[in-house]
Amino acid sequence: MGRWAVYVDIEGFGELYRREASALATLRCLIEGVYLAGSRAFPKSPDRLFAHHVGDGFILVSEFGSQTLDVPICLAIGILRHVASTGWFCKAAVAEGDFADIRGCYPEVLREADHDACGRVALGDGLLTTLPVMGTALIRAVGISKKASGALLLVDAKDRDRVSTFRSQEVPKRAVVAIDWIHSEPPCVRELQQLSCLKAPTAAELERSLTAYCESEHVSTAWKENTRRFLGIG
Repeated sequence: MGRWAVYVDIEGFGELYRREASALATLRCLIEGVYLAGSRAFPKSPDRLFAHHVGDGFILVSEFGSQTLDVPICLAIGILRHVASTGWFCKAAVAEGDFADIRGCYPEVLREADHDACGRVALGDGLLTTLPVMGTALIRAVGISKKASGALLLVDAKDRDRVSTFRSQEVPKRAVVAIDWIHSEPPCVRELQQLSCLKAPTAAELERSLTAYCESEHVSTAWKENTRRFLGIG
């Protein structure tokens, strides 16, 4: 059993970035949600989180594996709802695998170069930054995320029996299950939101916001249909 991972990224970020203020506000909200959840709900071993910023998203990895996927799904739901309070949306996927520091694989010239406190290396007057971690947990989570479009929370179909606490539907021909992160209300979600002080819009508020987004934003027909179908909207 590997460590679990949640990959979460902002939907439509390329379009959103044309409106710089909206893009940065949404990214700020995502970072805030990750920080609040990690520092308040998962502060100590053996429950601590390892969060890494990747472009317009994050990969969140547990310290150890678990028999159920309740914790990573609750975490994903809390963050998805927190960001949705901005009127913009993320997509998330849950997977399991290994995850490790890979700096030992860097070429010698890079390992011997002077690094600043953030691990950055000078390229003359330029700059080189690295993501010093990698593993199948990240690779699988990203792969699952790509299997269906929409503001969805996805897990591998083989794990369906491990998500019975949540409202879910299998996505036809995609080998993934979509968790209804709007209407699923197991106690662990409310507990996480309260403990982390995450924003928690109601299901009705989320439905209205997503409906407005589908009507006003430049998203594909498949994106709209999947979002409405697997989140029980309309």
